[in-house]
Amino acid sequence: MYRIRTVCRNPACQAVFGVEFAETGPLEGKTPEIAIKLSRGLRSERSTLYQATKLGKGVQIPLFIECPKCNSIFPMSELTFFAYNANATQSPH
Repeated sequence: MYRIRTVCRNPACQAVFGVEFAETGPLEGKTPEIAIKLSRGLRSERSTLYQATKLGKGVQIPLFIECPKCNSIFPMSELTFFAYNANATQSPH
């Protein structure tokens, strides 16, 4: 499974953390191509719909994301996202 991470833009923090929301859990794709396509869609300024297979329906992705370490809030369109192999890596902490 391939998941999405981002980096906090707060210069004092710069934590790397997984992108997840209460409605979907971690954002993930079964292949690297799906995960990359999803990460590109997150930078779009238009609303993004994520097909959550766990929920069986489309879920609206929030326009802002909060860093779990420093609690800074950033617009999704200002962050850089990248995919990683969740099965081959450990937690980013």
